[in-house]
Amino acid sequence: MKNTFLLLLALSLVFASCNKDDDTAEEVNDSQFSYDGAAQDAPALEEGTYDLGARFPASLTDNFEGKQLEEVSFYILTVPSKCELLVFGEGTDSEPGSLLYTANLTTSIDGESWNKHVLTTPVDITGEDLWICVRVEHVATMGSLGCDTGPANSNGDWMFVGSTNEWTTLRNFSDNVVNINWNIRGKVSE
Repeated sequence: MKNTFLLLLALSLVFASCNKDDDTAEEVNDSQFSYDGAAQDAPALEEGTYDLGARFPASLTDNFEGKQLEEVSFYILTVPSKCELLVFGEGTDSEPGSLLYTANLTTSIDGESWNKHVLTTPVDITGEDLWICVRVEHVATMGSLGCDTGPANSNGDWMFVGSTNEWTTLRNFSDNVVNINWNIRGKVSE
């Protein structure tokens, strides 16, 4: 009887640890653009407007040429005062090109959860760079867009800082103190 109890206790602990991240992680597969792991936190950013995103270079998008970006998922820890989804086309290695899609999601997002947005007009994947960003507006210092524990992929932690009007990585912005990937995932049509 004692061995049965210990076996059941051990199995319970195994199942509990396997399901630990169910509320904060999504499955990543071959039909997604993503650099991140499970949502762990959200870097605190001061009052202001930030475009937080990931650059998916042509070397990655050419595998999906002819398909479409049809859905974007992102993790929100604390709901910002404003939230928009932005998809940009090819620009340079350190700055996106023209805006291909935008949607105001301020009233449709939830905190401490993954949020999904189905694009009303899917974006054609042409084999060029694609930038997927979430614009957040903070009225005070807060952590809104989620991140993994890192280390950062060179394209996984981009940000546009409204107060400086410049694109940079979060690593550079934080003097290499914060080394993460934003929780942003793009789903491609099958």
